[in-house]
Amino acid sequence: MLRIITSRTHRHYQEAVAKVGTVPGMENELAQTREQLRTAETRGHESQERVAKLERTREEDTRTIGILRGQLDLMRDAVADVLRGLVGQPTPQAAVYDAVRAVLEHADLFGMSDTRQGRAALASLQETVTPKTVHLLYRYGVPRSAHTSPEGAKEAANRQGADPAGWSEQHRNLTDPAEVRDMLLRDWSVITVIVDAAKPWTTLGTPLSGVFVLLAPNDVPHSVHSSEDAARWAAAGAGITITGHNLRFFAVETETAQTDV
Repeated sequence: MLRIITSRTHRHYQEAVAKVGTVPGMENELAQTREQLRTAETRGHESQERVAKLERTREEDTRTIGILRGQLDLMRDAVADVLRGLVGQPTPQAAVYDAVRAVLEHADLFGMSDTRQGRAALASLQETVTPKTVHLLYRYGVPRSAHTSPEGAKEAANRQGADPAGWSEQHRNLTDPAEVRDMLLRDWSVITVIVDAAKPWTTLGTPLSGVFVLLAPNDVPHSVHSSEDAARWAAAGAGITITGHNLRFFAVETETAQTDV
């Protein structure tokens, strides 16, 4: 509409200038009409610029709305992931574990790391779902005790006459059973394993006071669990028949060693 009015106004003043220019003694009127023409042209340009600016603003608003809609869809998916983690789980611990993992996965989307309180909450949540570890003290290929730290396991061995120079350690990631078995056959050794590696939520928020060690046929730890049910579940999944030898319980010692009974 602005362009139509400006165009008509422009033609009107052009016609007026042409008409006045043909009449003698109309110099003043001609100058006024020319000034009006220049003013109309200036206003016409300003109107066109305003229209162009409005169009650019509309395009930017359209892009912004599209971005916001995309973010809203992502947030809806994130909330759905959290809710899926809370339902249909075998235990409350499992529900909390999966829900917390979903929150951690989508933390950036909600800007949780942008504030000090948010970062503290993320650190607490991460600690909640981080699997626990235990350190098994071996002597000549036989597990003797479980500890919360490798230092505690060494101290226990030292009290039993271990030679500090004869240590061999393997921290996590058991990839070569033969190599691990060779290490465990030495006089004393400490091996670090994850508790409930297949189902880490079984130890969620629970102090680790004891572990059930499921042993492979060569006495290398197949897996370590916080409950007997979890150990039997892992054995069934791996096709291992439980015997009095290959499933052993150890109290987890902080400072002093305690062998299984």
